[in-house]
Amino acid sequence: MGQSSLAGGTSSSSCTDVTTGLYRQGPTVDGTITDGYYTSSAGEYYPIPTRLGAICPPGSFCTGGVIADCVAGTRCENELTSTNVVSGQDECDAGYYCIGGCNRRRPTDLSLYKGDICT
Repeated sequence: MGQSSLAGGTSSSSCTDVTTGLYRQGPTVDGTITDGYYTSSAGEYYPIPTRLGAICPPGSFCTGGVIADCVAGTRCENELTSTNVVSGQDECDAGYYCIGGCNRRRPTDLSLYKGDICT
């Protein structure tokens, strides 16, 4: 699973793994995992992961099947919104601060939401 054989392969050592973030439905790589989803390892069959991945969680953004925390000063609040699908660059509201992985526009608990009210 998640592998393909090079032309003329004679054993399992002829197989190559699919790169994480890509999917393969046949003997060649068909494309990139859909933005807004991530894969935990190589070998997905479909552009929306069904076996080794999931929807990008709040506090993260996912592009090309790879998951990353939102950067400090920004937030990724809702699953499958443009903010966490592409870049996580929506800023926290004035009067609040966000560390990496913030998942609220107005966070009020540093351990839960990765941000808090400015004091």
